[in-house]
Amino acid sequence: MNKRSVEAVGAADYLVYIVNMSLSSLEGDKAVSILCHLRLSGTGLKALFGKNGEFAEMLTCVQRASSYKSPAFAVLLLKSMIEVAEPIQVWIAYKESSWKRAFLWIVLLVSLRGVTICVYIVRQLYGLLPQQPASLILFNNTNR
Repeated sequence: MNKRSVEAVGAADYLVYIVNMSLSSLEGDKAVSILCHLRLSGTGLKALFGKNGEFAEMLTCVQRASSYKSPAFAVLLLKSMIEVAEPIQVWIAYKESSWKRAFLWIVLLVSLRGVTICVYIVRQLYGLLPQQPASLILFNNTNR
């Protein structure tokens, strides 16, 4: 069975459903792992994100609630989604308070790509207070 077949039958949607229903359980951990190992195509990731706007929020909850390797898989899925989205450079420039820092992050992004994206997102998530929703990482500090 190839990647297109797996995407066509809705396996990713079912795995997202399992993660939503059992966020901090072993089943949820396994579903996140399988979802990450499926290596969905760009179209599949966009469709997943488009169907459920809370998909990124769910992945950040997995990072906070799960154990073992699920947080790493959640970061990899977020990274894949952001790579497909491509306006990451504009978002980083918007988020940073100075042009020097924005320029540095964009240079790192161009040269190291995925590693920089992961580090930047994790850095943003750790900047949130526990009661704040993860969606606040989308906005710069002055718009919060």
